[in-house]
Amino acid sequence: MANLPQAYARAQRLQDMLELSWNPTIALMEEVLDRSSQFTEHQLAAFHEESRAFTDRRVQRLRALGNRLVIVVIAFVALLGLLAAAPLLFLTMEWLSISPFAVSCLYIQVLGAASIPTLYAAAQVQKERKRWRNARPAGHLAIPTFTQTPPEVSLFSRFFRHLPLTLFEWIPQLRANATTHFDHMGLEGELQLLKAIAGSEIAEGLDPDREFVILIHGLLLDKALDGDVILICSRGIFLLECKHWKGLIEFQAGEWIHMVASDHPDAVHGWLYKEEADPVNQFQRELRAIFKVLKSRFPDLNEEDLGRWVDGGIVFTHPDAELQMHDPPAVHCKDIRSWMEQIRARPPIAELSFSLQLQIAQALLDHAARLGDFPDGMLDAELELDKLVKVELNRLTHSDYFDRAQHHLQALSDLRARIARERNRLEKFK
Repeated sequence: MANLPQAYARAQRLQDMLELSWNPTIALMEEVLDRSSQFTEHQLAAFHEESRAFTDRRVQRLRALGNRLVIVVIAFVALLGLLAAAPLLFLTMEWLSISPFAVSCLYIQVLGAASIPTLYAAAQVQKERKRWRNARPAGHLAIPTFTQTPPEVSLFSRFFRHLPLTLFEWIPQLRANATTHFDHMGLEGELQLLKAIAGSEIAEGLDPDREFVILIHGLLLDKALDGDVILICSRGIFLLECKHWKGLIEFQAGEWIHMVASDHPDAVHGWLYKEEADPVNQFQRELRAIFKVLKSRFPDLNEEDLGRWVDGGIVFTHPDAELQMHDPPAVHCKDIRSWMEQIRARPPIAELSFSLQLQIAQALLDHAARLGDFPDGMLDAELELDKLVKVELNRLTHSDYFDRAQHHLQALSDLRARIARERNRLEKFK
């Protein structure tokens, strides 16, 4: 009986501690889930709006291209008319006793004057055709495409699809013909990579003390530069650049060749070829941007430490991608597990504590927020909450943190019930 007051005091302190940790945990979980649904709805709405805007721009470009083609056709018909009228013109000039030499000079001048706009329009049409044959948005306006439409092989529609759409509204397929055979589908590839990372159980395998791994997706590093996936853990900071290319990818002498099997008339022996920009250069620019952010936020860190902490690579995520390259500077998403094993083999970095990992994540999110068009008032308490929720949301959705948090909450609930029962039992001895 003498130990009952001490036991009651311990139970009371534990109850107070539980109340302090329980309510913020529940509030954070509810906030994260609510922000998650709102963010998903907002992202889908923005995606559809950008898709409609890009479709409108593409239709306008194709209409302008069709108008130029009409000019070419009219000028070509005019030239044919002049050629057909040449014998009649010479007979008329001979009947009027006009010098044939003067007639020839005049005729050549007329043909030359008529051919200039024809050749110019033809060159412009050819230039636009090359530009829009593999049309896709560029830069920060890139719109992810979730499906690839089959290539158009009809010669009739291939010719007439460049005419003004208002003249051929009876061809409903015209709007769908301006497709690309090299859709990169960036967002889908990033989601595939995130699923592969989550499936490799990195949250348990990378950190022996079961600290959480922070995943940041689509981080804005510059006005037209973003990091696809950034992984922060006790082994380092890893930048993963996703390429969702379908088909055969070759890397030869520093050049990337992308080939897609197709029965399109422009295909060579069944393949469409495209020389891609070097993703290694893009990856290095993103690394330099991360170095710059961390160096400005943490001036005490030297470049040697940053070079030892920051790493990464290029990941091809399309299931139909085939890599043919010697000593490839990239891996396929299906090999991400072996890449994770290499990370697990690294010793933990003593200086890279979990607190510093959170500070690094917040520094990167701060930098991205400053690049965005935010009102001044949002860069205070609102952004602080957004940063914490975004980090927590990534930990929830891209690892097994959510399941473990549910088990943790259940354990807290059971413990709280046990303490309540114990306190009720102790109350009887007062």
